Amino acid sequence: TFNIDPARVKESINERTAAILAVHVFGNPCDVTELERIGKEFGIPVIFDAAHAFGVTYEGGSVLNRGDASTLSFHATKVFNTIEGGGIVSKRPELIKRVRMLRNHGIMSEFEVVEPGTNAKMNEFQAAMGICNLELLDEKIAKRKAIYERYVNGLQGSDITFQRMVCDRYNYIYMPILLRDQAARDKAYGDLISEQIKPRKYFYPLAIDYSYFDKDQRNHYEKLLPVAREISNRVLCLPMYSDLQASDVDRIVRIIKELS
Repeated sequence: TFNIDPARVKESINERTAAILAVHVFGNPCDVTELERIGKEFGIPVIFDAAHAFGVTYEGGSVLNRGDASTLSFHATKVFNTIEGGGIVSKRPELIKRVRMLRNHGIMSEFEVVEPGTNAKMNEFQAAMGICNLELLDEKIAKRKAIYERYVNGLQGSDITFQRMVCDRYNYIYMPILLRDQAARDKAYGDLISEQIKPRKYFYPLAIDYSYFDKDQRNHYEKLLPVAREISNRVLCLPMYSDLQASDVDRIVRIIKELS
């Protein structure tokens, strides 16, 4: 599934743990039920990074209903977008009240500012764009589904691994594949680039590889992230958008299969 392992989460919790923050990687839900159970056991909140998961359902309902809060991205690359921005979904009224205050400079009233905030309000143009895109959401997802399935069917029989999907309804936001090793991934990336096709090594490199982590921190996290490391070295996200032509999908598939 490419997602976080609840068993590893539980064994990592200590007296300094403030929350569980889990990502629905490429919009594929992580084990929300078990993570919620662990959160209750230890009395800590569970927050889901649902940046990729707009419109995704899991176990009969929206995946955004799970945990204490879910965060969304409305960036232009997402299935649903407002050009830029995002959202927070929660069933906790006190949390939503505080978020609304923080997005408006920490202003409680005309005469009272209670804590530092930011200007994170959506403007009218972004809202209008969102309403327009919301009306097209089902159509876009249907088109993406057809493209996703064409990729999968075309790559059958090759040395490719796909993400195991666990949701009731997926939004087909990305088309991630795993090649057999890093050398094969890098060769596929280079061959596609040479044909003026732009895939992404997404997510690569891992965050722990960035320069702001010192050596000791990197070594510590490296031991905790063996699966993330393997996936990061092998993953390639192929072009995916609702107007992608079938002929282009077939061309991409042909280039990748030639490597197998």
